[in-house]
Amino acid sequence: MKGLSIPARPSCRIRTVSAAWIVAAALAAPSAAAIGKWSSLGPEGGLVSALLPDPSSAGVVWEGTYGGGLFVSRDAGASWSRIATGGGVGSVVNDLAAGRGALFAATDDGVLRSVDGGKSWSAANAGLPETTVYSIAVDAGGTVYAGTQSSGVFRSADAGGSWTATASAAAGQAVYALAADAAHSGRIWAGTAGGGVLASTDGGTTWTTASGPIASTFVMDLDIDRANPSTLWAATFGEGVWKSDDGGATWAPSASPFSSANVYAVAADAAVAGTVWAGTLDGGVWRSADGGTSWEQSAPAVSRATVFALRTDPRSPGTVWAGTNLGTFRSGDGGATWAAGNRGMNGTVVNAIAATPEAVYAATGGSGILRSVDGGATWQPAEIDALTVFTLSRSGQKMYAGTDQGLWTSPDGVTWTPSAGLPGTNNVYSLAIDPANPAVVYAGTYLGGLMRSEDSGATWTAIPLGSANETVFSMAVAPGGALLYAGTGNGLFRSTDRGATWTAAGAGAFSGSVFSIAIDPRDPARLYAGVDGAGIWSSADGGSTWRSSSSGLAAASVYSLAFDPAGDSLYAGTRDGGVFRSDDGGSSWTPVNAGLTNPTVFSLAFDPAAPSTLYAGTYGGGVFGYESAAAPSAAPARPAIDPAAPPAPSPVSGRR
Repeated sequence: MKGLSIPARPSCRIRTVSAAWIVAAALAAPSAAAIGKWSSLGPEGGLVSALLPDPSSAGVVWEGTYGGGLFVSRDAGASWSRIATGGGVGSVVNDLAAGRGALFAATDDGVLRSVDGGKSWSAANAGLPETTVYSIAVDAGGTVYAGTQSSGVFRSADAGGSWTATASAAAGQAVYALAADAAHSGRIWAGTAGGGVLASTDGGTTWTTASGPIASTFVMDLDIDRANPSTLWAATFGEGVWKSDDGGATWAPSASPFSSANVYAVAADAAVAGTVWAGTLDGGVWRSADGGTSWEQSAPAVSRATVFALRTDPRSPGTVWAGTNLGTFRSGDGGATWAAGNRGMNGTVVNAIAATPEAVYAATGGSGILRSVDGGATWQPAEIDALTVFTLSRSGQKMYAGTDQGLWTSPDGVTWTPSAGLPGTNNVYSLAIDPANPAVVYAGTYLGGLMRSEDSGATWTAIPLGSANETVFSMAVAPGGALLYAGTGNGLFRSTDRGATWTAAGAGAFSGSVFSIAIDPRDPARLYAGVDGAGIWSSADGGSTWRSSSSGLAAASVYSLAFDPAGDSLYAGTRDGGVFRSDDGGSSWTPVNAGLTNPTVFSLAFDPAAPSTLYAGTYGGGVFGYESAAAPSAAPARPAIDPAAPPAPSPVSGRR
């Protein structure tokens, strides 16, 4: 996603900027699970990164998500349908545009184009030197422009059929935003990462850099006042909203009272002259009705959301769309009131699942932690000031969350506080708790190695492991606590002395990133490792020797491993291959994918309150539930999956 980002866990994991948000919401889950079949449990919504009211069809709105791909609503946002783009291509959508009878999507897989009203999409990347495209725009003459991650701006005179580079002034730039004058051909502006705003009046043949302080800003979004095309607006990271009244030659900051100076989106109202909208990091939507002289915060429904996209609808005055970390919101009265509209839109990236006797938790990429007390029938956001959560763990009643803002802890899974002993600069990818001493907690970080706490997270010390800047993707602690395993970007490591010393395990058998580790609950000497690009490997002697255990496994990368509560079967969540099960200790694998519509599975967890229920956290498809056997006759303490018909999505009620 465009913006300041952290490296992803596997290569396709979410990368986003964290933010503070405290919202109370009920996010409906669509359906119940049947035995031997997966069912989507929501949560409806996800991180919406791009919006486009269709310029030629009233009531049609296009939506791009972070990880969930493209969606369309044909009833003004009352319901949404996923658009198939094939093979996971276009799952990260950064921007949307229309022109020359076509629709365009800027994605992390390049440009996608549709020439049949969005019924089908295909790649349009000929001539582009890289696949990550942050922005897309079409000028009055039909020329299409694409802003790339590191190669500047490219243009196409044949509706995306081929691309050529624009002038060298834009080369080497990360171009987060593009704005094209709808009335004048060749007039284009580019918002860059640290280079301010570039302007061109000849379709990119030449560029002029805006003067003044804006020249060094990160410009996240741009928009043009349609009534006066010489007036432009810029959303910046860290410096609020800026305005230009001379076609982008000079800029001045707007006197904005935002709770956050980090502004991701800006939109000049397409129907109301002088009105402009700003979408902020954790401050929701703000509106100015006097050309930026004064601002007011919009209704409480979105007041604590992080807003990544804003669009107004020229066909419907007073209609404003906001794409947020909690899905899409729509106002039909100029921002006085807002309502969530996410029915049918399951686009959440779920990095980890944790199931406790009291609740099920989803650690998401973009929406913080979501919590369900009814087996996935409804979901509520937990109170945590981090949007990207990589992993979850629990010891007794205390819960731990590894995020891109360090480690957070909670006594109840609802309210969370940062761990003062582990710096927030640490991106915590993995967690493990010593089963013999629950006060001992291990945290694996991104490029920061391994950390250990002996006082339930109050203080931490670094543990030497491989190189000084090791990335630890996965961890496991054997019964007794002395034997530890750490899956890193450089293979698997083993310690027999509680982490004091480490040796490489698996050398000569496999190499690469180890994303998952599972210890057989009935035989602690037997363990399994899910390896990026190398499938599953197993050891019967505590990691001394290994053999490949991938027969029947159609996917090469394994992100998650989970034994059923009895230890009879082992399940594997894979990249692009869905879920597989082995009933013979990994000797053979069978796919169990009926009903699973998202084939990349980051996390698997069985429900202790309903042991036959398995949850899967997917990339861009939310949570799925699977009944591996008939439920017990006695009602569990918490229903595994509510069999009731899906409730209607409820609007966000405001800050807790």
